[in-house]
Amino acid sequence: MALTRSGFVSTLAAALASAAPRTASAQTASTVTTRIGVAPVEVCAEAFFGVDLGIFKKAGLDVELQFFPSPGAISAALGGNAIDVGLFDSVGLIAAHSHNVPIVFLAPGKLYEDAAPEIGLVVRVDGPRAAKDVVGTVAAPSINNIGSLAILAWLDRNGGDSKRIKFVELPFPAMNDAVQRGTVIGAVSVEPWLSDARDKGMRTITPANGIASLFVASAWVGSQSWAEAHPAVVGPFVSAIYTAGRWGNNNHAASIPIVSKYTKLPPEILAKMRHGHFAEATDLKTIQPVIDAMVSYAYIPKGFSATDLIYRAGK
Repeated sequence: MALTRSGFVSTLAAALASAAPRTASAQTASTVTTRIGVAPVEVCAEAFFGVDLGIFKKAGLDVELQFFPSPGAISAALGGNAIDVGLFDSVGLIAAHSHNVPIVFLAPGKLYEDAAPEIGLVVRVDGPRAAKDVVGTVAAPSINNIGSLAILAWLDRNGGDSKRIKFVELPFPAMNDAVQRGTVIGAVSVEPWLSDARDKGMRTITPANGIASLFVASAWVGSQSWAEAHPAVVGPFVSAIYTAGRWGNNNHAASIPIVSKYTKLPPEILAKMRHGHFAEATDLKTIQPVIDAMVSYAYIPKGFSATDLIYRAGK
């Protein structure tokens, strides 16, 4: 099922190409404010923990969080030099790299795990029960995001046919109602809307055995010029992100007030959500399957090694 790539790629490329690189003469991590683009969602929680627990400060970083309504808005802000680092959907990162957009992968964010899926296909209780039954219009936040890709791969690996569905874009908060009304046969959703769907009597089909049993769903990304101009910031930032992710993985209950503060979701909603894992290191085996799947579904024209994404100073 060929899909047109996300429109942000060309816009981001043009904006980054025209952005003037900043000099790094006598700068250190503590003398530079790092502007981090996030959305008010749990997947960005590493940044929330980093600020509230003093993890960034301890790493010598002066951090400023800037909030955006969507990953697309974050990518546009990075392209416009309004932020230095942002959280991207892994599909967006890989598509940008494939099209030679001057951005760099700094660290993985959230992981998708078959054992604890945070992506799912929401359907009515009388709706599809297996991959072969999924035929028709499916809602998704974007036709080119990681959730959509996971569903396509799941369909074709489990007796369905990805060519028999058509994606329509809807924001997450509108999806469950659309499924209930029968406007769409299903919706590619994430937490907390998966839990909300369950509470409303709907079912969730998780895309197990899709892209892979474990893969990177999001990633922290910076512009190439920013990274090269601030070598004293990149290392401490990556280390702090891993520290924040490790704390979040091991302190779900304690993390709820922090996540609630930034997402405005009630603590009781967060308490019943399924919480996936943040990556605590870079493992190329969790990135390559996403690249390969993107080639299979024409998200990118040709594949490459996940090693090519890794940022190296002076690269």
